[in-house]
Amino acid sequence: MSPIFTPNGESVGNIDVSTNTLLLTNLAGKYAGVTTPKTEFSPRLGVAFRVTKDTVLRGGYGRSYYMNADGAGFGTQGCCFPIKQGQTDAQANPYAPLAYTFDQGPGAPPPLPAFPSNGKLSFFGAPGGTEFFPGTGTYPHSYNDTYNVTLEHSFPYEITASIAYVGNIGRHLWDNFNVNLPPPGPGSFTSREPFFASFGWAVPEFQRNNAVFHEPEMRSNYNSLQLHAEKRFHRGLYLLSNFTWAKSLDVGTFGPGDGNGNQFCYHCNYGPSGTVRPWSWTSAATWELPFGHGRAYANGLSRGGDAVVGGWRLSGLFNFEGGQYFTPYYLNSPGVLNSPIFDRPNLIGDPFKAGTVAANPTCKAPAQVRTVQTWYNPCAFVQPALFTFGDAGRNSLKGPGYGEVDLSLTKSFAITERAHLDFKWDVFNALNRLNLANPTCAGAAFVDISDAGQICSIVDFRRRMQLGVHLTF
Repeated sequence: MSPIFTPNGESVGNIDVSTNTLLLTNLAGKYAGVTTPKTEFSPRLGVAFRVTKDTVLRGGYGRSYYMNADGAGFGTQGCCFPIKQGQTDAQANPYAPLAYTFDQGPGAPPPLPAFPSNGKLSFFGAPGGTEFFPGTGTYPHSYNDTYNVTLEHSFPYEITASIAYVGNIGRHLWDNFNVNLPPPGPGSFTSREPFFASFGWAVPEFQRNNAVFHEPEMRSNYNSLQLHAEKRFHRGLYLLSNFTWAKSLDVGTFGPGDGNGNQFCYHCNYGPSGTVRPWSWTSAATWELPFGHGRAYANGLSRGGDAVVGGWRLSGLFNFEGGQYFTPYYLNSPGVLNSPIFDRPNLIGDPFKAGTVAANPTCKAPAQVRTVQTWYNPCAFVQPALFTFGDAGRNSLKGPGYGEVDLSLTKSFAITERAHLDFKWDVFNALNRLNLANPTCAGAAFVDISDAGQICSIVDFRRRMQLGVHLTF
């Protein structure tokens, strides 16, 4: 989180993990140990060059810094010592009367502790349980560098087309890192928790910011090929189509390994982003049928005949996308690692190949994969060795694709020169395609349970229809 400021210009409280000290607002330094960088520069550059009369080459670059909303939200838990006071009424049973009326209230709470003059409090033992803090030192803001190169050409009949490369990189991305997580190994958790020996911390200590204590930064990159074609509305026809072939890579969302996995090895979590599909094709079309008044055919009909034959419009949206990535996990991972971590298994075969896996012959393999019951072959994974992380990649599995066709038929009636009435029949998912979600049954992402790879939900609805009336005047 970036420092959060109070109305008086004071910044948020913070924890200094090197000294186990709670730094209080505007007393232990105005920024509670956080140094704000003053060299952040956000350039913008755009270039256009006309290659020929109908062809243009364009390019652009820009850097954008941004505050992290999640970090600011969690950071308020560390603001303004003392954070909060609680009062509890212990009743003999749920029906026992309170010792006071609502008008009287429960009485005054205990007095607040005084602010120390130096603004520092010992944080030994992590009182209050899990804490959230930004860390001390220089605090870089997250930023994106975005760039693109586009070649666009204009064709006859109101048609334009373009091909583009679009990419970006993200740096100093917001992180959620447990600095007190015990690494894999024998013995008790406390014997391996980094801050237990020094400060007695025996609970998770999450550093939520853009520059984790003694760890590399979170980063991402995105690269795509984008095709665009459009026929502007001409002679009753409009067409639009966009295709994107993309690859987005990062080390996690909401922490290294998406909050699970190996947070001690950032590059081990480097893999496809969970929110970017590998490809998508989206198209739209509108066709005014060429019949009736002012159209190519049957334009001499009477008003009554035109009311029946003319004024029809057909339109559609066509959306097809590749499957989303997801991560195979191992349910017994905390026992293997002797640490509260859900990690990935070892990969020993092709998870999208049905049948017995040669390296795991005793595992009962499915006869088919990419089905509702078994989307992948769990026998392609095995338990890692004791106290070691698995080698299966983060987001190394890909779920079902998505496809939807929406159609609409409109009949327009002219009432006056300026007013007309439209009747619409909309059909969503007209082909009634079953769009399966990723394996989402209880624990289906764990490869070592009975329903591994099972799909229990769909994306969006099956076919739906609606009728509507629209009056324009």
